[in-house]
Amino acid sequence: MIGTHMSEECLLRTKIKYGLFFMDDWMWTFVGEVCLTGLFCVIGVIFNILTITVLFKEKPSSRFIFLQALAMSDALFLVGGLLFTVMTGLYRCFQGNFILEAYWYMFLFIIPYLFPVWFTLQTVCTYLIVAITVFRFVTISYPLHAKALCTVSRTRKIVAAITFGSILYNVPRFFDYTVSDEFNSCDNTTSPSLKHTDLLDNKYYNYIYGVILYFPIMYIVPLLTSAILNVKLILAVRQSRKIRNYGNKTIDAGVTLQVIVMVMVFMVCVAPDLYLQVLWRLDMDVIFRLKYFVVSNIFLFINSAFNFIIYFVMGSKFRQRFRQLFCCGKCTSTTLSSRPSRMSGTSDIFLTEGTSITNISQCTKM
Repeated sequence: MIGTHMSEECLLRTKIKYGLFFMDDWMWTFVGEVCLTGLFCVIGVIFNILTITVLFKEKPSSRFIFLQALAMSDALFLVGGLLFTVMTGLYRCFQGNFILEAYWYMFLFIIPYLFPVWFTLQTVCTYLIVAITVFRFVTISYPLHAKALCTVSRTRKIVAAITFGSILYNVPRFFDYTVSDEFNSCDNTTSPSLKHTDLLDNKYYNYIYGVILYFPIMYIVPLLTSAILNVKLILAVRQSRKIRNYGNKTIDAGVTLQVIVMVMVFMVCVAPDLYLQVLWRLDMDVIFRLKYFVVSNIFLFINSAFNFIIYFVMGSKFRQRFRQLFCCGKCTSTTLSSRPSRMSGTSDIFLTEGTSITNISQCTKM
């Protein structure tokens, strides 16, 4: 424990070393950073592995490629959450523990390299959601061209482009931090410390990269694009139901609803992070900012953890494949396939290839 005989300066420096300068409430760190974050990260990794396993058995198509890429990115992002947030929270709560001290000592030297990778994964996840929304919108708005536009090869190229663009955008982050020895005059010890580089302390770099580029790329463009297209998807579903009332076959509404729910969850979970970034730039109260940082991260982890629930609840084909793989032979394909679907849209996991929505285009022109 931190001794009461220390001067105020030494006490502050020791708290900063252990990350305790905003965590006078020990339970806040333990419950928020360790328990809740750890729970969501572990569950999310398991869910995403299950998603990858189920989709791996399917024939390659644009919908499965996007979902597999998203599940892989989410799983790696959540693993990063375990390393960055949960383990760091344990270290803060139980400083002095030999194992955690050894972990933190080794972790300090890889933070400058893992931190940019973690941000890259977040960028990939963000733009995969945007790409999924765009593809669904194309399928609905241009049904006659959907097969030609939403091909497997084009999908793979888009995933590769998103990955490459995310890496390129986050390259400067590899030069944000460095590790060097620091002498502590309070206890006459020298220990490695994570420090800002001159680049990160440069006000022009912070303004151009941290504001002018960061906010549009990470928030404004993806959130605005997703919101606009999501509204169009909602209107399309409503239109399809009106047409269905007249006895016509309509778009795969269930698949569209999956995308709508995914986008809504994405927007709700990213909004706290956007608010946090605004607080950080406005230099608000440090205690509030850093406590809110824990809450914001939890929402990001929830966003990456629970797409599996959406697929399972809203996609009958996904449920069928899951049961076939994991019900230990108790479910047969005959039994599963004999169960009627309440709507034609739930027979697919994600995007259709444009064949089932031709009728709505024709009907709306009548």
